[in-house]
Amino acid sequence: MVKTADNTKNIKGKERLRLNIFSGKKISVIFASALPVETDSFKPEKTEGLYTYYHSMIEPYVTGENGETEGYTHLESPEDFAESLNELIEHTYGRYDAVMEFISEQ
Repeated sequence: MVKTADNTKNIKGKERLRLNIFSGKKISVIFASALPVETDSFKPEKTEGLYTYYHSMIEPYVTGENGETEGYTHLESPEDFAESLNELIEHTYGRYDAVMEFISEQ
């Protein structure tokens, strides 16, 4: 693991380029190409279940009788809240696919 641009002596090629991109920021950087990747470490199916659980838990306070007050909400309709769950799930699967594609190219 390389923490900052100060540790670049043994890094070559793409990894050094990536490190140089982040050199102005004092953040930790881990290079996917330098690490074995466990593709089961993030399961979008599990995350989908959590999103669904918590979405249903707060739904009565967003759209139900105890829901948000008109004029004090960003929702235009109760359907917006329902659709937000689908959008979040789609986004999660999209990011997972992008990460898996990136890793496979390393």
